Amino acid sequence: MESRDGLISVTDDGPGFAAEQLPYVFERYRRGDGRGSLGLGLPIAASIVAAHGGRVDVHSPAALPPATDERPGATVTVRLPRTRSLG
Repeated sequence: MESRDGLISVTDDGPGFAAEQLPYVFERYRRGDGRGSLGLGLPIAASIVAAHGGRVDVHSPAALPPATDERPGATVTVRLPRTRSLG
């Protein structure tokens, strides 16, 4: 995407995502933390963003070695084109 894309980043201070979870964070009903929630937020957000020609990425320091017991959080970045060609 071009550098003229709109960009929104949200960072939390939760446990983040382990490296083995990252490939699946956009799959519906898939959770890696065993808390029993449905895991729909990121898949729904990614679907909406994709419908508008954008993309969603997730970065989590917990996925990078060495893993720590700190709460590294995660950053979700949404990129949307400022203008989109309809033709």
